[in-house]
Amino acid sequence: MYNYTHINETSGAYIWLLKQFKEAFGKDPKVVVTDQDPSMKIVIAECFPDTRHRLCLWHFMMKLGIEVGSALCNRTDFKRRISDILGDMFDLRESSIPTYLKDVHMVGLMRTTSRSESENHLFGKWTSLHLTLIEFLSHYDTAIDYQRYIERKNDHDSRYKTPAFKIHLPMEKEACKLYARTLFFNVQDEMFALYKYCIALFVVQTKNTETYSVRDTQYHIFKGSDQFPVYQVEFCKSEVKLHCSYNRYKAYGLLCRHAFYVLRMNNVKEFPKNYLHKWWLKNVKPSGFGRRRITGVSDVVQSEVLELYQIFESTIDHLVHDLDKLHIYKDKMKELLNQVEIDVPTVPKVSSKAVMSAMLAEVTAEELAKRRTCSLCGGKEGQNKTTYTNEPASKKPKVQAALKEKAAPKQQASQPTRSRLRSSTLK
Repeated sequence: MYNYTHINETSGAYIWLLKQFKEAFGKDPKVVVTDQDPSMKIVIAECFPDTRHRLCLWHFMMKLGIEVGSALCNRTDFKRRISDILGDMFDLRESSIPTYLKDVHMVGLMRTTSRSESENHLFGKWTSLHLTLIEFLSHYDTAIDYQRYIERKNDHDSRYKTPAFKIHLPMEKEACKLYARTLFFNVQDEMFALYKYCIALFVVQTKNTETYSVRDTQYHIFKGSDQFPVYQVEFCKSEVKLHCSYNRYKAYGLLCRHAFYVLRMNNVKEFPKNYLHKWWLKNVKPSGFGRRRITGVSDVVQSEVLELYQIFESTIDHLVHDLDKLHIYKDKMKELLNQVEIDVPTVPKVSSKAVMSAMLAEVTAEELAKRRTCSLCGGKEGQNKTTYTNEPASKKPKVQAALKEKAAPKQQASQPTRSRLRSSTLK
């Protein structure tokens, strides 16, 4: 999310901003959430043709409340005006109503621009337009330190605080160990809801799949009616694969109560690992020691490395107050290290370009080198002014001309200085 208020809200400024965004990240975003700015709608369609443009639901409803107010009620053309407003809302339904965006992965997390507004609110508390540059940098560092403190506090709570269990099942306890604290409460509510609101109506069994019809009695289909929605859950027991017509997993990356209900009916006690998104887990962020070692490797290797660091940190946390057992653990780790040095005598080198490219939006080192331009000839093939001599002969005259043009202003600037020195010496 970005705040666009610091630039002029024109199509030209937006085009420049989105092109810079695309050049920095190397690809188009999957979803863009904005308010109802007409300039942004045109520019996003031009710069990001394959991106889904979604309107912020909060801004959408807020503008409706402003337009449909007391002033509209007192107008003589009320019926015509309200018909026009509702017609405009109906035309925007595919980019504002969540039902039309269910096919987009994780789109449930992108309903409003609240994340951007939250960042604006945070920095607005620490900065102002009247600060000097030094004061702004100091206040900015304070705001970043505050965010890091909150992040470390949340990490600590997720690792060392055990929440109260509601259903006391093995799957609930396993989810507590896997998910971050806030996400676990969300998953726990869904597990608890399967006992209160879910009822299986019938099951249709095929060769490899069973389809369950599950009624959810928490919400009515229509307000005041006695009808409840029924969702279809397809389950493959051999592969432990689920698909619910509620589509909560596709929208948020979390299983719904209907999926947990089917798992309980089939006596599945372990949490299905293929439905764990890594960004919801406790070990999603590697420690400072692990970040350098997981660049330039596959996702499987990254997952294994992160799990190893989590095991190591958890072991240290348990033994930190027992020095004798800590020594025993240390000796065993040294034995493992000696065996590893025998098996793999040479430590693979870590490329500094790979580390830097991983920090810059996960681009490859080759792409990072191509984006750098030579200050002399403007080339984008990873060259610079110190390596221009390796260029073909056809490019050397251009480079030498650029060197002369660059050195000419310095010579002209130095001549008045020498004349002033001579005149001051004569005086």
